[in-house]
Amino acid sequence: MLVQIFSTSSIFLLALLIQVSNGVAVVDATTDAQQQQSSNRTFKIDYANDRFLLDGKEFRYMSGSLHYSRVHHGYWEDRLVKMQAAGLDAVATYVQWSAHEVEPGVYNFKGQNDLVQFIKLAQKHKLYVILRAGPYACAEWDYGGFPGWLLSDNETMVVRTMDKKYMAAVKRWLAVLLSLVKPYLYHNGGPILMVQVENEYGSYFACDHVYMKTLADIFAGHLGNETVLFTTDGNGQGYLKCGTTPRAYATVDFGVTDDVKQAFAPMREFNKQGPLVNSELYTGWLDFWGKPHNYGSTKALISTLDQCVTLKASVNMYMFEGGTTFGFMNGALIPYSSMITSYDYDAPLSEAGDVTDKFMAYKPNLPPVPGNTSKKAYGSVQMYRLGSVVELLDVLTPSNRMVQSLGPLNMEQLRHYYGFTLYRHTFKKGYPPSFLNISGVRDRGHVMLDQQPIGVVDRAIQTSLILSAEAGQTLDIIVENMGRINYGSAINDNRKGIVSSVNLGADVLTNWKIYPIMLENLFNDLTTSASVEKGTGGSENLAEFRQKRRQLIDHHLSFQSQQQLDERQDEQLDEQLDEQLDERQDEQLDERQDEQLDERQDERQNEQEHKERYLKLLEAMKQEQNEIPLKYRQHLLQQLQRQEPQQPQPPQLQQQQHEQLLNEPTIYSGIFRIPADSKDLQDTFINMCSWKWGVVYINGNNLGRYRPTLGPQTTLYVPKYFLNNSTNHIVVLEMDGHSKGSVGGAKLDLIEKPQLDSTCF
Repeated sequence: MLVQIFSTSSIFLLALLIQVSNGVAVVDATTDAQQQQSSNRTFKIDYANDRFLLDGKEFRYMSGSLHYSRVHHGYWEDRLVKMQAAGLDAVATYVQWSAHEVEPGVYNFKGQNDLVQFIKLAQKHKLYVILRAGPYACAEWDYGGFPGWLLSDNETMVVRTMDKKYMAAVKRWLAVLLSLVKPYLYHNGGPILMVQVENEYGSYFACDHVYMKTLADIFAGHLGNETVLFTTDGNGQGYLKCGTTPRAYATVDFGVTDDVKQAFAPMREFNKQGPLVNSELYTGWLDFWGKPHNYGSTKALISTLDQCVTLKASVNMYMFEGGTTFGFMNGALIPYSSMITSYDYDAPLSEAGDVTDKFMAYKPNLPPVPGNTSKKAYGSVQMYRLGSVVELLDVLTPSNRMVQSLGPLNMEQLRHYYGFTLYRHTFKKGYPPSFLNISGVRDRGHVMLDQQPIGVVDRAIQTSLILSAEAGQTLDIIVENMGRINYGSAINDNRKGIVSSVNLGADVLTNWKIYPIMLENLFNDLTTSASVEKGTGGSENLAEFRQKRRQLIDHHLSFQSQQQLDERQDEQLDEQLDEQLDERQDEQLDERQDEQLDERQDERQNEQEHKERYLKLLEAMKQEQNEIPLKYRQHLLQQLQRQEPQQPQPPQLQQQQHEQLLNEPTIYSGIFRIPADSKDLQDTFINMCSWKWGVVYINGNNLGRYRPTLGPQTTLYVPKYFLNNSTNHIVVLEMDGHSKGSVGGAKLDLIEKPQLDSTCF
């Protein structure tokens, strides 16, 4: 007899239904040591019966997404416990390549990047792991998860294709990552059930089936053929046609809908047999600066989940907790618009890991849920001016990092991948008022003449200003990388800083000094170390061959009669061997020439293929440059419908904003103390309403960007693990000038609650 226990009043009870209805067995993610060592642990796809099999028994999963890179590692266990208490079977997570391979061949898997520890904690709390291993992630993360150094020396590289330089880096990275996680696959005793290859590749212009097949072969080569690989694409035939590969099971993603069966139809048409899987059922949505905060309908989410369960589908809720995009790692879209620091996503668990109304609506049907972490308003902090960026340049840029160049270099050429860069030019002659054109600014630049602010250029608004200058004056342009594009063909146009020439009137300005702004230099505790193993190789040279020839002579002589050969016979033998050597060298030369000819032909073919890829890329970028990607379009339209028309600003307010903008980028510092005898440190939020545009550090930890005049986010989340039971140092880089306070400083307020749907004026 079937037991029907789901209803629209319980989102998380659906996980229990998956385990007990229709005769499906409950199988814990953690087992005793003996079972973990058993070779009988299996996870397979039963195509004939449209289901997964876990240890031979029918299995479906209810999963939630949690990005370990967006939640402080001190809180991983807290969040996983809450997910398990919600009745989930699994946690899905992306691996962000850029977080782990910080430079080519230099890896970081410690602390916040300790992927193995995250996997072990999931298993400890009876959660399976669905590993979304990339190499591309998207995830509204800078460059879609690709490391910035990919852009350093590869001007025409096309990512997510068979581009040779790209694939060389991918193969090296995957060899490290997949070897690391292999021991934690389910059949090896770990919790990893499935591993995703690439992500939403069907939405990418390239549609390179060779690339997808090569990736799947690499995954299988490292993980073994018994590992279940899968792909995720939008629920359309066009997406599935380009995004799938035979070696990986094709799954789809879609948001809340009135007709789940219809939403799954493209997947079922593509996969005639096999389990239904929605790898991303959206619980809410992401936010952009200057747009309203997104909310997801709880009622619609529950209805969609109910329908998924009725169809016996497995589901991953994206997101279950969104977390925070700390530092400079937010993504962006074309037409250029960057994502906010908070990745709250209106998920069941908030940015700070709190149980929300969306979660609590189903609490009566759940076991006791762990309590929320405590929050505290630590009060106001007086901030004092340390100095402008220009005044502090000797601290922010070590002398060995300043670069002189005929023209501007982009940040990737400087090996400075995130944050800010100062470009300096000294005029050799005077100029009457002329247009200063900085069309290559990526993404926003503060222009100053002899440290006096002139204005701001922004790639999305305006890239030129009127400027007059005298000989000997200094032009400074402080450029902010506001986040790399993470989606679409434009991920191939992601270099930052100033990426083309700077013109004043008809002249191209040359002879630049370029200063990478290294804000971490303000703190003494941000040090890293890494080592790279390097291999060596060698080949047989001519001297070695001649030594072998001498051995040949000795060998030949050993078979001669004991009668002594006369000198002529020995010379003749030498001559014969020399002739053989010359012939062999000629043969080797001919072979090498043939090899070189083949290599040249391969190079020409690769060049032609690369040219075709690049032309296809340029065409795709041209088509997409003014078009919001389909994946994001519906949600942005919903935002616009909710957004009230903006009223023209009074002239007085416009003038005030202009005056506030004309401030040189300046660094402020403040301290607050938490008594050493305090029992517990607590999370807090920094209210940025007294400030305009910039970034905040606390005790050396980059909290992320703030833009409270744009909204919707006006606070920054501070996990308790960033705080000290003593003196706490706050540093703010304010680009546009704070709105309150005097020359002596301004204030920050540390409050108990976030503000994610407001602006400050």
